[in-house]
Amino acid sequence: MKRLLPLALIFISLSMFSQKADTTKSKIPFTGYVCASMPMSNSNHNFASSSFASVEGGFCYSNMQFGLALGRGSLAGFKMGEQDNLQNYYYEVMMYPSFPLGILTGNLIMGYGGFFDSKIMFIEYGAGASYSLNKKVSFGMSCFNWNSVNFISPGITFNF
Repeated sequence: MKRLLPLALIFISLSMFSQKADTTKSKIPFTGYVCASMPMSNSNHNFASSSFASVEGGFCYSNMQFGLALGRGSLAGFKMGEQDNLQNYYYEVMMYPSFPLGILTGNLIMGYGGFFDSKIMFIEYGAGASYSLNKKVSFGMSCFNWNSVNFISPGITFNF
Protein backbone atom coordinates (compact mmCIF):
# COMPACT_ATOMS: atom_id res chain seq x y z
CA MET A 1 0.00 0.00 0.00
CA LYS A 2 2.92 2.34 0.70
CA ARG A 3 4.00 1.95 -2.94
CA LEU A 4 0.52 2.63 -4.35
CA LEU A 5 0.14 6.15 -2.94
CA PRO A 6 3.29 7.59 -4.60
CA LEU A 7 2.38 5.75 -7.82
CA ALA A 8 -1.14 7.24 -7.76
CA LEU A 9 0.29 10.73 -7.15
CA ILE A 10 2.64 10.31 -10.12
CA PHE A 11 -0.27 9.21 -12.36
CA ILE A 12 -2.36 12.21 -11.33
CA SER A 13 0.56 14.64 -11.74
CA LEU A 14 1.42 13.32 -15.19
CA SER A 15 -2.18 13.53 -16.32
CA MET A 16 -2.39 17.15 -15.12
CA PHE A 17 0.87 18.18 -16.80
CA SER A 18 0.01 16.43 -20.06
CA GLN A 19 -3.29 18.26 -20.61
CA LYS A 20 -3.42 20.68 -23.53
CA ALA A 21 -4.97 24.12 -23.20
CA ASP A 22 -8.14 24.37 -25.28
CA THR A 23 -7.92 27.83 -26.83
CA THR A 24 -10.72 27.23 -29.36
CA LYS A 25 -13.31 26.20 -26.75
CA SER A 26 -14.46 23.47 -29.13
CA LYS A 27 -15.72 20.15 -27.80
CA ILE A 28 -13.14 17.39 -27.79
CA PRO A 29 -14.92 14.11 -28.47
CA PHE A 30 -14.34 10.89 -26.65
CA THR A 31 -12.99 8.24 -28.99
CA GLY A 32 -12.48 4.54 -28.48
CA TYR A 33 -9.62 2.23 -29.37
CA VAL A 34 -8.68 -1.44 -29.54
CA CYS A 35 -5.03 -2.51 -29.52
CA ALA A 36 -3.29 -5.86 -30.00
CA SER A 37 0.34 -6.44 -29.04
CA MET A 38 2.94 -9.17 -28.63
CA PRO A 39 5.52 -8.04 -26.02
CA MET A 40 8.87 -9.85 -25.96
CA SER A 41 11.69 -9.87 -23.41
CA ASN A 42 15.27 -11.09 -23.56
CA SER A 43 14.92 -12.98 -20.27
CA ASN A 44 14.83 -16.39 -21.94
CA HIS A 45 15.98 -17.86 -25.25
CA ASN A 46 12.59 -19.50 -25.72
CA PHE A 47 10.08 -17.23 -27.52
CA ALA A 48 7.04 -18.85 -25.90
CA SER A 49 8.21 -18.30 -22.32
CA SER A 50 9.61 -14.79 -22.89
CA SER A 51 6.59 -13.27 -24.64
CA PHE A 52 2.89 -12.78 -24.01
CA ALA A 53 -0.15 -11.73 -26.01
CA SER A 54 -2.55 -8.99 -25.02
CA VAL A 55 -5.62 -7.16 -26.26
CA GLU A 56 -6.58 -3.77 -24.90
CA GLY A 57 -9.61 -1.57 -25.29
CA GLY A 58 -10.46 1.81 -23.93
CA PHE A 59 -11.22 5.43 -24.63
CA CYS A 60 -9.29 8.60 -25.44
CA TYR A 61 -10.00 12.16 -24.45
CA SER A 62 -7.73 14.99 -25.56
CA ASN A 63 -4.24 13.55 -25.14
CA MET A 64 -5.08 10.89 -22.52
CA GLN A 65 -5.94 7.24 -23.03
CA PHE A 66 -7.53 4.99 -20.43
CA GLY A 67 -7.88 1.28 -21.06
CA LEU A 68 -8.30 -2.25 -19.83
CA ALA A 69 -5.85 -4.89 -21.06
CA LEU A 70 -6.46 -8.64 -20.98
CA GLY A 71 -3.93 -11.28 -21.90
CA ARG A 72 -1.96 -14.38 -21.12
CA GLY A 73 1.11 -13.92 -18.91
CA SER A 74 3.27 -16.22 -21.04
CA LEU A 75 2.79 -18.21 -24.21
CA ALA A 76 4.61 -21.20 -22.66
CA GLY A 77 2.33 -24.21 -22.35
CA PHE A 78 -0.45 -22.69 -24.48
CA LYS A 79 -2.11 -25.19 -26.83
CA MET A 80 -5.08 -24.16 -28.99
CA GLY A 81 -8.22 -26.11 -28.24
CA GLU A 82 -7.04 -27.44 -24.87
CA GLN A 83 -8.33 -26.29 -21.50
CA ASP A 84 -6.08 -23.71 -19.86
CA ASN A 85 -5.61 -22.54 -16.26
CA LEU A 86 -7.24 -19.17 -15.45
CA GLN A 87 -4.15 -18.20 -13.40
CA ASN A 88 -2.22 -17.86 -16.69
CA TYR A 89 -4.36 -14.84 -17.64
CA TYR A 90 -4.19 -11.28 -16.39
CA TYR A 91 -6.12 -8.00 -16.36
CA GLU A 92 -4.65 -4.53 -16.18
CA VAL A 93 -5.97 -0.97 -15.93
CA MET A 94 -3.88 1.35 -18.11
CA MET A 95 -3.31 5.09 -18.53
CA TYR A 96 -1.31 6.81 -21.27
CA PRO A 97 -0.60 10.53 -21.40
CA SER A 98 0.55 11.31 -24.96
CA PHE A 99 2.39 14.14 -26.68
CA PRO A 100 3.51 14.97 -30.25
CA LEU A 101 7.03 14.01 -31.38
CA GLY A 102 7.13 15.36 -34.94
CA ILE A 103 5.46 12.76 -37.18
CA LEU A 104 5.20 10.37 -34.22
CA THR A 105 3.13 10.43 -31.06
CA GLY A 106 4.96 9.65 -27.83
CA ASN A 107 3.31 8.23 -24.73
CA LEU A 108 4.08 7.25 -21.19
CA ILE A 109 2.79 3.86 -20.09
CA MET A 110 1.36 3.30 -16.63
CA GLY A 111 -0.68 0.37 -15.45
CA TYR A 112 -1.72 -1.75 -12.50
CA GLY A 113 -3.15 -5.24 -12.67
CA GLY A 114 -3.12 -8.81 -11.52
CA PHE A 115 -3.60 -12.40 -12.55
CA PHE A 116 -7.08 -13.94 -12.43
CA ASP A 117 -7.74 -16.42 -9.65
CA SER A 118 -4.48 -15.40 -7.96
CA LYS A 119 -3.14 -12.87 -5.45
CA ILE A 120 -0.28 -11.87 -7.79
CA MET A 121 -0.46 -8.13 -8.58
CA PHE A 122 1.94 -6.04 -10.69
CA ILE A 123 2.66 -2.57 -12.04
CA GLU A 124 3.73 -1.53 -15.51
CA TYR A 125 5.64 1.57 -16.54
CA GLY A 126 7.47 2.65 -19.67
CA ALA A 127 7.34 4.74 -22.83
CA GLY A 128 6.41 4.27 -26.43
CA ALA A 129 5.90 5.95 -29.79
CA SER A 130 3.40 5.38 -32.56
CA TYR A 131 2.89 6.39 -36.17
CA SER A 132 -0.62 6.99 -37.47
CA LEU A 133 -1.34 5.81 -41.00
CA ASN A 134 -4.63 7.69 -40.83
CA LYS A 135 -7.09 8.63 -38.09
CA LYS A 136 -8.16 4.98 -37.69
CA VAL A 137 -4.94 2.89 -37.69
CA SER A 138 -1.63 3.36 -35.82
CA PHE A 139 1.48 1.22 -35.49
CA GLY A 140 3.64 1.56 -32.40
CA MET A 141 6.63 0.32 -30.46
CA SER A 142 6.95 0.39 -26.66
CA CYS A 143 9.62 -0.33 -24.08
CA PHE A 144 8.32 -1.07 -20.61
CA ASN A 145 8.72 -2.96 -17.37
CA TRP A 146 5.85 -5.35 -16.74
CA ASN A 147 5.72 -7.59 -13.69
CA SER A 148 9.41 -6.80 -12.96
CA VAL A 149 10.63 -7.85 -16.44
CA ASN A 150 11.71 -5.48 -19.25
CA PHE A 151 9.86 -5.89 -22.56
CA ILE A 152 9.76 -4.40 -26.02
CA SER A 153 6.48 -4.59 -27.90
CA PRO A 154 5.22 -3.90 -31.40
CA GLY A 155 1.51 -3.13 -31.54
CA ILE A 156 -1.33 -2.09 -33.81
CA THR A 157 -4.18 0.19 -32.72
CA PHE A 158 -7.59 0.70 -34.31
CA ASN A 159 -9.43 3.89 -33.34
CA PHE A 160 -13.17 4.40 -33.64
